[in-house]
Amino acid sequence: MAVNSLPHSGVQLGPVPSVIIITAICLLIVFLIARALIGFVKRRNLPLTPSAAFRTPKPQAQPAEAVRPRLTRLGYVAVIFAVVFGALGAGLTYLFVHKLEAHERLAREGKTITATVLSASKSHHNYRVRYEFEIDGRTYQGTGDVPLRSVTNARKSKELDVSYLPADPTTNSPAAQNNLPMLLGLIVPGLMDLSVVVLLWQLRRNFVLAKMGRLTTGIVVWMTAYGTRGSRIYYDFMNDRGEVARGYSSVPFTYTVKDGWGLGSSVQVLYLPGDPQQNALQRSMRWQG
Repeated sequence: MAVNSLPHSGVQLGPVPSVIIITAICLLIVFLIARALIGFVKRRNLPLTPSAAFRTPKPQAQPAEAVRPRLTRLGYVAVIFAVVFGALGAGLTYLFVHKLEAHERLAREGKTITATVLSASKSHHNYRVRYEFEIDGRTYQGTGDVPLRSVTNARKSKELDVSYLPADPTTNSPAAQNNLPMLLGLIVPGLMDLSVVVLLWQLRRNFVLAKMGRLTTGIVVWMTAYGTRGSRIYYDFMNDRGEVARGYSSVPFTYTVKDGWGLGSSVQVLYLPGDPQQNALQRSMRWQG
């Protein structure tokens, strides 16, 4: 049964508040980028700690047998996070890619038919329309996001042009389908997939450090806190070639408070002999040797 009116709920966000919100978000992004750049310049210009400040550690004895690292508490959290977000991200990515492929097929092979509008509701800047149409005596239903103009015409005529696949009419969408929300929807699973890839890279890097790394003492030279979530610690340490190198690691905020870290504090650092750029705070490790 067609409907003659469209439901409107509550107070809708007008253009002026939208501009204010977008402007505020842009200013916040600019502020965060500027703060990060200022911090980067300050850290880059910070001189390395003099080598005399380090007591040369004795070379770490190499184990006779290969070390089999085991997960730390942070490691278990990271693995659980990777499994959950990896499954959700892969599922959402498959769903959105499948929908995009269906719309591409409709653009190439689809036929157009006039459907009856069953309902329409406001959805962000578009309208969510539910409709039905009949082919060879069989009724099919579908939903889709359409622009306001298409919904206005549908309300007057109680009809809507719909594209469908002749081989499979269950694959259908409004002829005026707006694909932008679907493309924007790929951002969420894309970010989830990216976070899982980064996390797996960190787990592998930590595994190599835990298995082959050398333990030494470093000195904190800079700290950046992210509220109560965590801190990024920058530190200097002396490598096996007698050179002072700089590294950084992110650690939970509770570790920073519990250990009483501050500028000049001593920290335990793991690094790869021959490749000191591969280093991390022992407290930040997901694996333990």
